Amino acid sequence: MSLISLDLGDKRVGVAVSRSGIICEPLVTLNFDQDFYLNLKKICHEEEAEKIIIGLPKRFLGQESGPEKKIRSIAKKIQGLGFEIEFMDESYTTKMAEERGSKDIDQEAAVIILEDYLAKK
Repeated sequence: MSLISLDLGDKRVGVAVSRSGIICEPLVTLNFDQDFYLNLKKICHEEEAEKIIIGLPKRFLGQESGPEKKIRSIAKKIQGLGFEIEFMDESYTTKMAEERGSKDIDQEAAVIILEDYLAKK
């Protein structure tokens, strides 16, 4: 069983995985298009995901704002695919990913979200 994390953007979604519960790896960047949910479901089944961690900026946790509504709506659709969802603060993950010098900022931000989640477990 593995954990998958998502860094949701308007056009792209960074995906990371932890198969061991210790090491987090960038996996893929998906386009947020009509095939997004189908592609995500396929990845989650291939990786035998037990849970999906979705980044949500801390400033939106517990607030009814436009970005939070959008992220929660996406999460609800993902949950409808049969996956357990949990939210994790994603504040500054893009900046941190840039500082790491990653080739793919979206994937690296997803890695940081997952690293933070595992560190708090």
